[in-house]
Amino acid sequence: MQGDLTPGTVRRGTEAEAARRGRASLAQTETTRVTTDATARPAGAWRTLRRLLVTLAGTAMLLAGVAMIVLPGPAIVAIPAGLAILGLEYAWARRALHRLQAKAARAARTRSVTSDSGGPG
Repeated sequence: MQGDLTPGTVRRGTEAEAARRGRASLAQTETTRVTTDATARPAGAWRTLRRLLVTLAGTAMLLAGVAMIVLPGPAIVAIPAGLAILGLEYAWARRALHRLQAKAARAARTRSVTSDSGGPG
């Protein structure tokens, strides 16, 4: 019976299924939409493509930032940007970015306390 259904058609359960589930008639059984892999692929393909692009862009930005630690360039900007891009898809990158933000906030507080402690002036 199921072999004769085409994608997008609606199939209802049999009378035996209705009786087994305690329903009075076939009209009370739920309907299921028949789909095929062809109708389900676009969302999965776009998801895979998005993940691939995010991975490539984030990794490139992160590696550029790491290289900028020893080379001239704004490593302080590039590394968090790379982690933020990777964080769109990966939880480990979000956690690393949050740790980096916490360390930066602590460093900023420490710097403001030491600069306010009074020095020459």
